[in-house]
Amino acid sequence: MSGWDHYSRVDEQMLFERIRHMVARGVVRSVDDAKMMQEMARIELEAGFSPTKIEHWHPYGFSMHPRAGAEVLGVSLGGNRDHMIVIATADRRYRLKVGQGEVALHDDQSQKVHIKRESIWVETDKKVVAKCPDFRVGEDADLPRVMTEAGPSSVLRAKV
Repeated sequence: MSGWDHYSRVDEQMLFERIRHMVARGVVRSVDDAKMMQEMARIELEAGFSPTKIEHWHPYGFSMHPRAGAEVLGVSLGGNRDHMIVIATADRRYRLKVGQGEVALHDDQSQKVHIKRESIWVETDKKVVAKCPDFRVGEDADLPRVMTEAGPSSVLRAKV
């Protein structure tokens, strides 16, 4: 007699359903970013299943607010769809292609910070703001202060 002999066909079906529901792909329909843990206010999974108020776990130090239509990977803890969390979000509409070993941060407006093999690129058509007591651009620790309309900058130093 094996350890499974006392389980019925119904038990097997329930177990199969819980395993099948552990991981699911879906599409973001709306996001609630007001909470301490961001929630997918509504996502759409296969067969028309649309859970609401699903926690969206971000890696520490990173934040995002996905647009409707982004794709998600949801995990149902213990196979219970009443306790689902989103652990990954992707949006192929705005995916930035990078070289092998490269990394980039980007948004839906083509703004990016791209760590390339030989350099780091920051690209935007918007204003760039750095809020800090001392900002240096160049190789030397003792760079000259950048001249502004009001005279030498107290913050910005660069080798031009």
